[in-house]
This record gives sequence, C-alpha cells and structure tokens, in this order.
Amino acid sequence: MHTYPLQQFLSYISLEFEENLSNTYSNAVQLMMLHASKGLEFSQVFIIGLEEGISPNNVSLINKELLEEERRLIYVGITRAMA
Repeated sequence: MHTYPLQQFLSYISLEFEENLSNTYSNAVQLMMLHASKGLEFSQVFIIGLEEGISPNNVSLINKELLEEERRLIYVGITRAMA
C-alpha cells in the first residue's frame, strides 16, 4: 500500500498530539481519520472530503460490502458531536 504525505503527517501528528501536546493545546483543532474517532465525543465536528470518489471512494462504489463500511464510518463521524 502506498502512503501519501498527508496520511503520514496525520498519523505522526495524531501520535505526537496524544503523547505530548494534548494538555498544552487542549483548545486546538484536532485532525483525525474517522476510524480514530470511534468512542470519542467533541463539542464540534467538521467532516471534510464527503464527495464521490473520496468518501465513498471509487472502489466502494463497485463493491457493496465496502460501501456499507464507508457508510458506517460516516455514521461514526456524524455521531461524534456531543448532543
């Protein structure tokens, strides 16, 4: 699997933020993948990249099982905002 620079950055910064920066920057914007948001809640949630070809991705549009997984992930993201 090919790793893209943004993907590498997000993986690095999420680990760095958790370990060292979370107390210092508690009011900062946090970027994370939908997978990483399971079980967490936030006062505000912005989901970006919800357009055909990105989410759901092109492969998911062909494979119904993958499309259902993409739908579950979007549901996870939508429900991360505190009520």
